[in-house]
Parts: sequence; structure tokens; C-alpha cells
Amino acid sequence: MSQNRSWLWLLLLVTVVGAFWYRSTVPTVTESTKKQLTRVVFITGGSSNFWKLTALGAEVAAKAHNVDLQVEMLTAAEQADEQLKLLEKIDRNAFDGCAVSPLDAKKETPLLNSLAKDMHLVTFDSDAPESDRQYYIGTRNYNAGKFVGNMVREALPEGGKVCVLIATLSKGNLQERVEGYEKSMQIAQEDAKESDPSWETVAILTDDGDPAKAEQNVIQALQMNEDIGCFVGLNGWQGPAMLKVLADKGLLNKVRIVAFDEDPETLQGIVDGSVHATIAQDPFNYGYEAVRVLASLHNNRAAELLTAQRGEINVNCEVVNQASVEEFKKRLGKSLPPESEEESL
Repeated sequence: MSQNRSWLWLLLLVTVVGAFWYRSTVPTVTESTKKQLTRVVFITGGSSNFWKLTALGAEVAAKAHNVDLQVEMLTAAEQADEQLKLLEKIDRNAFDGCAVSPLDAKKETPLLNSLAKDMHLVTFDSDAPESDRQYYIGTRNYNAGKFVGNMVREALPEGGKVCVLIATLSKGNLQERVEGYEKSMQIAQEDAKESDPSWETVAILTDDGDPAKAEQNVIQALQMNEDIGCFVGLNGWQGPAMLKVLADKGLLNKVRIVAFDEDPETLQGIVDGSVHATIAQDPFNYGYEAVRVLASLHNNRAAELLTAQRGEINVNCEVVNQASVEEFKKRLGKSLPPESEEESL
């Protein structure tokens, strides 16, 4: 009996020692699932409210996914040379990932490819499809352009002349917006009868991201075509520029406006009826998803990411008009910090 008891004690001792050894060599669930710190540099394409919203989304994602985030905000829109200098000075030993909205994809691609050898690389809002970036987060700009065309025809049901304002025709995302707009207008008139309304795009004017130049473009277009029926802005700052010039000339509500993005003045114009509609993107989620994707890649969790064609993760855009503007403003307000905090981003 005592011999059996000794064997039982010996068996218990071996079991306990074995259990401690196993626990010491196998990580716990918490240890195995905990994300290691990811160091990310986040480079915008400007400093407007749109880019502040992308940075805000990036900061929220950084807190949620154990990311040490450095935001590099350009001093003004469409400053490709400034962005190139920021990319060139990135310390490759200091970061595990880079998120950037390329302003000149062709010029920046060699540098982006070089960065991609040392860290994970994603693009957002604007893509560099020929580069070695792993993911692109943004809207389908061709579809956004088609939405613009639909809104122009809705704003001018009897037809008329249209002038399009855009930052540049060298960026891929803006090229796609123009292509979508032109295709939408073309399809609408393919089988039109002579008595049906028709729309003529009289000019596509670039402003290089300068709101003052956007205002001058509106003035110039009106001088050349006094009977313009609708102005279209394919970037956020053009909404306020169109409103200002048309107000100065007493043409608000006479000449229609279709805008892009969610500038506060544009949204107020929709409330007042002087802007027919705007196509709103989701810059907060551009920033959030860019940082989340980089954290997943750094932690070898690419399997968690949605399978995306050509590495493209779509974030939907939407039409905002008088019927939806108040509800949209409420949703937007939930994403924004207090005004003083927003300005510090």
C-alpha cells in the first residue's frame, strides 16, 4: 500500500513539473496574440481639413493597434517637391511602415520602390500603381467621376455649358475622376434626340492646389463663356472658390455648383441651396485603414486583411445633397475633434 502511494506521489510530481515546463515553453494566448509595436510615418498630400481628417483617422488607428505614429503634414496642397523631400529624409531604421498619398506617382515611384525594400508601404487617397506598394486605400475615383456627371445633369436638367475645375491632370486619381465624368456625360447623350437636352464641357481648368488660382479660373471661365450653367470642382477647395466668385458676381443660384469633398462652406452651400451636391469621400477611414494595414503587415497578419484586387481596398464615397446634408453633417461631427484640437493636427 505504501509502495502504491509512493508511485502516486511520484506520478503527481512528474505531472506538476511537466505542466510548469510546458507553460514556460508555450506562450499564453495573450502573449501570442499581442501586437508588437509598429513604427509608422504617415505623409499627407496637403494641410486642409481633408488631410486633417486622414491624420485623425491615422491617430485613432495608432491607439487601437499599438502603433508609434509620426504624421508629416504638407504645408499646402499639391506640393509634390515638398513631399518628395519628406520621402527622401525618412530614416529607414526608425520606421516599420510608411503610408503616403503620392502627388506625383511617376516621379516618386523609384523612391517608393527603394523604401519598400526596407519597410512596408501603402498608399492612400492617391495611388502609385506601378510602384512596389503593398496596398492602396481609397475610393474608386472613376465611379466618383460618374457620380459628378449624374449630379451635373440633375442640376441642369435642360442642358447647358459646364466648366470643370481640377488641381492637376497629372495625378492618377484625378485623371480617373475626369474619365468617369466624361464617360457619364457621353453615355447620357449617345442616343439623344435632337430635341433632348445636351451638355457641353467648355473647359477643364487646373489650379495646382491654389484656392486663389481656382477663383481666377472661375472668373476667366465666365469671361469666356457668360452663359455657363454649371461649375464643377473635383477637389475640396474649389467649392468655396466657386461660391465666393459667384456670390461676388450675383450669380449664386443662377449658375449651379457641383463640388467634391466635405468642406464646411460647401456643406453650408448645400443647406442654402447654392450648391446642388458634393461627392464626399471618407478621409478619416483612409487614414485609419492605412495605419491598420501597416500594423497587420508588420505583425505578419496579412491574412486578416481583405483580399483586394491589385492590393486595392475600396472606401466608398457618397453623394451629399439637400436631402442628406444634415444627416451627413451629424456623422461627420462624430469623427471630428473639438475645433481647437483639429487645428493642432
